[in-house]
Amino acid sequence: MNRLLSLVLVIAVWAIIGPAHADTLLASVDEALKEPIRLVAEWESDRSIALSLVLIVVILGAAIAVIHSLSDKAAKVGAVVLGTLVTTLTAVNNAYFDFDHRQYKAMASQGRQLLTEINIRKMLLADFPVEQKQAREAIFEEIRRQANAIVALPANFKDRAVQGAALEVPARVSEMLVSPALADQSRAPDWISKLPADDENLYFLGISDGRDYVAVREASKGNAYDQARAYLAGQLKTSGTSGGVDSTSAAKYLLDSARVAGTYSTYDRSKSAFRSYTLLSLSKKVAESDLRWYGAKNAQQASPVQQQMLRSAVRTQDAYIPNRKEVMRSQ
Repeated sequence: MNRLLSLVLVIAVWAIIGPAHADTLLASVDEALKEPIRLVAEWESDRSIALSLVLIVVILGAAIAVIHSLSDKAAKVGAVVLGTLVTTLTAVNNAYFDFDHRQYKAMASQGRQLLTEINIRKMLLADFPVEQKQAREAIFEEIRRQANAIVALPANFKDRAVQGAALEVPARVSEMLVSPALADQSRAPDWISKLPADDENLYFLGISDGRDYVAVREASKGNAYDQARAYLAGQLKTSGTSGGVDSTSAAKYLLDSARVAGTYSTYDRSKSAFRSYTLLSLSKKVAESDLRWYGAKNAQQASPVQQQMLRSAVRTQDAYIPNRKEVMRSQ
């Protein structure tokens, strides 16, 4: 009888604790999704306000046209007042909103679509037992990528193309591999010697020399990632009493969302060697989002200090090109 009672108690405890344990990752996903959900709701609200301002300006413009057709002095004063109001509303609209109502509508629509896909994956995540660790982590990473896509929508709607970033490697390779002494320097992208002016992204320049073109290109890419990893680890490093996530592993996790924004190569005939440049770009907003996802995945929580350090991170020209003199001599 005692054994039967013990078995019943074990089953009851498992029934209560088991599902809660299985839903720990799901609860972390819900917490990390708060920011993307807030952004989509904000875009919908901004779209309504921006559209209302446009309609008000249109109505006021029509009223001014009617008033101008009148000849009395009061009508002229009214036209001036309404004109001033239109100018003020237009200035407020331009100062407060980064996009027009059509762009906000498009961002909100894409965001809602991504949230719908995320909810489908959340249901899949809930269906997988906790023992299926690899499957659950794979679904978690898919949710993370879609959530980051929402965070990155504003940047994607802005024209922030970095000069030289659109250069395709397979196309016109022979034009890229030219001697520095004979090259048209106006064709070299600015970012090989100057930090791109951009407050929303962090940039890292990888440089490598060698005689094997493919190996040199890969080495310059690896050099850029190494610089980014060391920089992010330094930004996320806190004292032992500050808590937060592990800076080294978190820095590596954040770089999953980095992208190669540009490549450029030259060939020095006198040395029979190539020099390759790689521009690596990392969105600070996406990195901050990834910091939350890293904490959710590893049952950790980024400290406010780490979040602030990442949010306010700034790259300097000297850090961007630590061997600037050597680079400039080669140009």
